[in-house]
Amino acid sequence: MSSPGNGPATLVIEDLAAGYGSVRVLRGVSVTASAGTITAILGANGAGKTTLLRAVDGSVRPSRGRILLSGTNIAGRRPEEVTRSGIAHVPEGQGVIGELTIAENLQLGLLLRRRADRGAALTDIYERFPVLADRRNKAAGTLSGGERQMLVIARALATAPKVLLLDEPSLRAGASRRTRRRHRAPPSLSGLLGGQGLVEFLNFTLEGLSAGMIYAAIGLSLVLIWRGTRVLNYAQGAMAMLTSYIALVVINGTGNYWLGFVVALVSGLAIGAIVERIVIRQVTGKPPLNAVIVSIGLLIGLEGLAGLIFSSNNRSFPPAYSVNGLSIGSVALGITWNDVFTAAAVLAAAAVFAAIFRYTSIGLRLRATAFSPAVARLLGVRIGRMLTLGWALAGLLGALAGMLVIPSTFLSPNSMDVIFVLGFTAAVIGGLDSPVGAIAGGLILGVVLSYAGGYINSQVVNLFGLAALLVVLMVRPNGLFSSSPARRV
Repeated sequence: MSSPGNGPATLVIEDLAAGYGSVRVLRGVSVTASAGTITAILGANGAGKTTLLRAVDGSVRPSRGRILLSGTNIAGRRPEEVTRSGIAHVPEGQGVIGELTIAENLQLGLLLRRRADRGAALTDIYERFPVLADRRNKAAGTLSGGERQMLVIARALATAPKVLLLDEPSLRAGASRRTRRRHRAPPSLSGLLGGQGLVEFLNFTLEGLSAGMIYAAIGLSLVLIWRGTRVLNYAQGAMAMLTSYIALVVINGTGNYWLGFVVALVSGLAIGAIVERIVIRQVTGKPPLNAVIVSIGLLIGLEGLAGLIFSSNNRSFPPAYSVNGLSIGSVALGITWNDVFTAAAVLAAAAVFAAIFRYTSIGLRLRATAFSPAVARLLGVRIGRMLTLGWALAGLLGALAGMLVIPSTFLSPNSMDVIFVLGFTAAVIGGLDSPVGAIAGGLILGVVLSYAGGYINSQVVNLFGLAALLVVLMVRPNGLFSSSPARRV
């Protein structure tokens, strides 16, 4: 334990007892670390050194005793609250968020400082750790063990701590593995098409891309939730269906499509946040099957509720733009202005989300929560709020998908079921950890299904969707664009 000297910050631990469940690890531990001093905790492996530091940072809740920071008892506070009170913890194993760049890891720590102080603090850090300055735009996962240790210490210092906790600071991890991707050239279509066949091929491709945008929107909403909570929301389609019903009520009542469109998006945002706070949070930390059962139950409940309120009859839904086919000269294209709007809306949403995640502090917190929630909490990120925001944004994307796809079908309580399955397939094809993969997976799936329906038979479309999913799972189980290790779903 040490204090960088940022004001008086004596840390006093009195008669502390803590453990894991029924296993008592610490009994009657008392330590005093005065401001401006270095205090070492020595002991054999398994003696409880790590548990002591985790009790101080809030990761382990003490069963007895006090932890005083400058006279204030912080025992039992959540990790993010402890960090904001002035304690930074560099845990054993380092805690680098490898998916973020070195600069982004440091910026995550700097978020606890005043905005006006961040630039000077970052300059000071780079002067202390020139190796990090030279590689600031590289992914943190590419660093060696010693460089990672530099990064986590620098990131902890970036929070301007009063007390710095170092767990096994000399521990060096092995060099990180780098993912290698093989790129294959697409097969040539030369000689396969000509004349009318080329026009037909173009039409099927455009139709597939238009449908793929819908699958991509659903896939993106699933990726947002999966990255943050490791939960697959099987009720995503039902939530989108409900927002479409709400939009239809507004459109019929006011005659204004765009008002209904906006209300649907806002409703999706609210429903996503409510579902996370009231339903999903109750099964957080429980066995994965619990979340699966709850989300399936939510799916059934929402579809039943829609049937009771709006009836189970099919209802027509107005499109945003004309559904008359477009043409170039005498050549009819397989798309409409509404399809163009669909593609533009999904791409615009993807661009906005990419900008939020890449260039804003909220986006940085969301990514840190998704990649490493334990580390994010130690850096003062309020994980609960970020998870709620992630579900809310996913609900908004689902509502957008519903508004875009329902005009081409009919609105009913189960109208989004097939779309959800295909959106889920798109997310798995691209990789559940990859937003870019969700978009690519949706486009790939849309084009494959369009070719299958156009060149073979519309009855085999769903079969080809399943086949595409199986092929990807056999060749690359974690998805085509995911850099994370495969996970059990």
